[in-house]
Amino acid sequence: MNDKLTTQEQNFVKEVVRTGNKTEAVVKAYKEKDSNYAGVKGNRLIRKDKIQKAIKPIVDKWIAERDRLTAELESRDLSEEKYETVIKSIDLITKNIQLITGKATENIAIATVSEEDKRRLDFLLNDKPKDTQGSN
Repeated sequence: MNDKLTTQEQNFVKEVVRTGNKTEAVVKAYKEKDSNYAGVKGNRLIRKDKIQKAIKPIVDKWIAERDRLTAELESRDLSEEKYETVIKSIDLITKNIQLITGKATENIAIATVSEEDKRRLDFLLNDKPKDTQGSN
């Protein structure tokens, strides 16, 4: 079996990872105009072993980030705003994993994480909490 991706398959992988949308990825990678056909083709492509193999390292990074954020929830006393941002990020990452792999995960998910959301999350998580324990 040939595990090497064609140029179109490589473009499909890039687009599906970027957008989380298999139909849109086919439209862009294969220049497909029929969205119904693109949807069918996207579902077929995403199940190919070589496509899954190409996507796996990215999904593994997302899983590691989701696990890191989950640990962040459990190990720190977060403000309500930080807590909500972390929860939203976990859900967004989980949705991306579900959309791309077609497999359910243990978390419920919602949409893609924008670059702005990522920057905001990094800022909020790296923001030093104020000492509220009485250093008068």
